[in-house]
Amino acid sequence: MPSCLRGWSQREQTCADPQHQSYARAGCFIDEILRAGEYRTASEATGDAIRKLQQRRAKETLKVDKLRLSLRAGIAALDRGGYTELEDEDLDAYLDTLAEPAQR
Repeated sequence: MPSCLRGWSQREQTCADPQHQSYARAGCFIDEILRAGEYRTASEATGDAIRKLQQRRAKETLKVDKLRLSLRAGIAALDRGGYTELEDEDLDAYLDTLAEPAQR
């Protein structure tokens, strides 16, 4: 439990709805980082948190977009016949040849 909630009664801790508890934990965290001097105001701290969340979501969106492009390229290559058929026993040797340029 966050230290700033220690004064709450057991009833307050267990009966508060989850959204209220979430806000209380967030408030406690903000209080802690303000006391530590990491930020000057709660607004500055929440603004930084929102910016980081936006950056993370944008990065995840780029990863998904890149994956979609790679999948489309792979499917197009398959449609053109751009693949190599292998038997199970040949797979390790084939993968080794693919890894060789990366090891140089």
